[in-house]
Amino acid sequence: MTNAADSVEQSLSPRRRLEEAVLTVLGHSGVDPAEVGTFIHGSTVVINAITERRGARTALVTTRGFRDVLEITRANRPDLYNLRYQKPVPFVERSHRLEVTERVSYRGDEIAPLDLEELADVVTALAELNVEAAAVAFLHSWVNPVHEEAAAAYLRAALPGVKVVASSEVSRQWREYERTNTAVLSAYVQPVVATYLAALEGGLGSSGIKAQLFAMQSAGASARSIGHCALPSRCSSRGRWPAWPEPRRWVVRWVCATS
Repeated sequence: MTNAADSVEQSLSPRRRLEEAVLTVLGHSGVDPAEVGTFIHGSTVVINAITERRGARTALVTTRGFRDVLEITRANRPDLYNLRYQKPVPFVERSHRLEVTERVSYRGDEIAPLDLEELADVVTALAELNVEAAAVAFLHSWVNPVHEEAAAAYLRAALPGVKVVASSEVSRQWREYERTNTAVLSAYVQPVVATYLAALEGGLGSSGIKAQLFAMQSAGASARSIGHCALPSRCSSRGRWPAWPEPRRWVVRWVCATS
């Protein structure tokens, strides 16, 4: 016969689905679900998907001539005198990096308009590649994202089953590699995070918790789970607890370390 402690330990087993573990432990906590006013959840789901490379099949749509930014990275080497140093493998293989004609200057002025005919060909290619997510990162979109926003909207309309992330939505960093890679990682983990949070939110509702689910962000504070699904790269670590004034009702702050 297993006691409550054994049940809790078994529920935390990595062989079980994570959301089931959260709900099981919550059931053993003795907290009345009806009294929960806020549910704040911190998880390593994002960073685990990245480090284990278990994210979605992802593509990159970028300015013509810049699809190798992920390969080139930076000239600096983390281990300068290591003759056997090898760069990390990009999260998007070269065959899944697609280019379109468009160009904006570093001042934000349009040099070449976005070619919608080429973008239509990109849609066809993405469908053939059967990708689950796509990142859009255009040159200098940090200063003027009009082309990038238009391309992202076009892809979302044409491919409703594909999660699309524009780099200007995630980071307005002016360095191309950093911004492109951040957008790629956000797209790479978005389907994983969306599936997990949807299952957790459904489980919370079934258990009688009607409170809004919030997800911890890396920089502190929290975001509604819907926003977290849109930009999961902001939650790559569990973050810090925010100050949350809720004196009259239970505030459940749940950290689930999956590593």
